[in-house]
Amino acid sequence: MRFFVPIRIVGSLIAWAALKLEIGLVQPDDERMQRLTLRDAGDLSECTLVRADAPIVEWQRLVAPRKERRDAS
Repeated sequence: MRFFVPIRIVGSLIAWAALKLEIGLVQPDDERMQRLTLRDAGDLSECTLVRADAPIVEWQRLVAPRKERRDAS
């Protein structure tokens, strides 16, 4: 973000406050919304796949055993 304020100190204070607000309030809320609305990465059950998606399917097949081991522990 950029703040154009004629007084340098005031601009720095505004930028600092905006950054603290972004990190403290906005980012955690965005993360919470994404967790609640997005399904797990790699869940292809609801996807319509075409031949061009073969590398994606192969990658998920290779990664799935690792993910299962990580979830089990």
